[in-house]
Amino acid sequence: MLYPAERGASTVRVDRMEQIANAVAADPASAVALDLLREAGVSHVFLGSRGGPISEPKLAGSGSYGLVYRSGGVAIYELLGLPCAEVC
Repeated sequence: MLYPAERGASTVRVDRMEQIANAVAADPASAVALDLLREAGVSHVFLGSRGGPISEPKLAGSGSYGLVYRSGGVAIYELLGLPCAEVC
């Protein structure tokens, strides 16, 4: 989840974060969502135990994400295909 108000983010940044959140909620495996995440430097997607707008079956079924952690209803997926400099 993105929390722009905690840092006093500009309206441009808030709009961009909302664009990313909406694209990922609609279809996290879409080319648009993947491009937006990569452009923003996102390397992992966290899914909390209470659920949320991101479809875990879509993440799991996509070749663009890899499960790296699961416990107690929480899951973390890595966005695959990023250059090593961004995630290593």
